[in-house]
Amino acid sequence: MAGHEYSADKNGRITIPYSAQPGMQKIVLVSGNLASLGDLRHEAETYNLQVGFHVEREALLKGRKATLAVRPSLTVSGMPAPLSILEEVALVVSSVTTTAWPPPRKWPTSSSSRTRRAPSSST
Repeated sequence: MAGHEYSADKNGRITIPYSAQPGMQKIVLVSGNLASLGDLRHEAETYNLQVGFHVEREALLKGRKATLAVRPSLTVSGMPAPLSILEEVALVVSSVTTTAWPPPRKWPTSSSSRTRRAPSSST
């Protein structure tokens, strides 16, 4: 492909790096004395992080403590990817009341951890 040869690993998988110029590429697949011409859609390296969250409405009442459930989902070029590839991960929470705009609070977290509890706060 484009003058590069990629070999299969011991499981028969061929890993091709992402492209800075994505698009269709002609490839030649070779196995022993057999060869076959084919097409490959060479993908760009694109990241997408989506985050869903849930908090009970009753916990948002004045003076109550709220637990925030956060569910992140990371994909690389449309394929699921482990959160552990993220660096400097932090949860930043901002809240607004009718009378004030307090500064946001930040809780560092580990991307290798599935669950992280923020320190309790009565604010």
